[in-house]
Amino acid sequence: MTVIGGGGGSGDGGSKADPIIGINLLNKFFKLQPSKFRGTANPSELDESMRKLDKIFETIMCSEESKVGLAMHLFTEEVDHWWDSIKPIDEEEKANPLTWEKLKENMSESYYPRDVQRAKELEFSNLEQGKMIVMEYGAKFAELSQFKRHLVDTEQRKVNQFEDGLDIEIRKGLPSQVFTKYQDIYQRVMRVEKILNEIKAKNATSIKKSSGWSSASEKPNNIAKEERTLELASDKKYYEFCKKIHGEDNPTEQRESASTVENLAI
Repeated sequence: MTVIGGGGGSGDGGSKADPIIGINLLNKFFKLQPSKFRGTANPSELDESMRKLDKIFETIMCSEESKVGLAMHLFTEEVDHWWDSIKPIDEEEKANPLTWEKLKENMSESYYPRDVQRAKELEFSNLEQGKMIVMEYGAKFAELSQFKRHLVDTEQRKVNQFEDGLDIEIRKGLPSQVFTKYQDIYQRVMRVEKILNEIKAKNATSIKKSSGWSSASEKPNNIAKEERTLELASDKKYYEFCKKIHGEDNPTEQRESASTVENLAI
């Protein structure tokens, strides 16, 4: 197997046997700071690592036959031992060269079990916004969409899948137009969410203002009447001997009470 060959772009073409070309390609590769891969129990990390590598290969215009050779320089610890156990010998390499796509498949089988893949696929199929804000929902949508790419393999399918999982209130606020680009519907949904939050904030402020009064004259009549009744009741007393309530606001009652007390005293 060729560890490092010539790149596919300008300045890196030529014979794969040329050591200068190999060193130049390796320098370009590490200058972009690719992450080491030690193995992971998190399938999202594996997929993220592979996608970053694909971007680096595209940036340095790496040829297909050089990708595997560059990637193996990132294997450390457990993955390095794994690579030693699966890498083809020279005879196998000549008959059936190991491609970058095949290597990614092998890594997925080893570090990304099928039952975990299935769980992620189901999570994406059932994904709904729920209590998440739009930004959180969008990030989760992007993370899980990679596990069921056939549902988002066109721009329109991606738009439809995203819209179906949105909160019902946000969907009501969307215009009747048909969105054909994911970025367009995402930006519009962000705008709708902002408007809904502003409306909720204004309503909350209005309710708060209506529930408080700066003076007694602003209070509803029924509440003011109840408070006055309580005030009057607090000035009155219940007398056991006559089974009546008397208060200082009624002079006649006061005289009658005093007379009754005097008679009882006699």
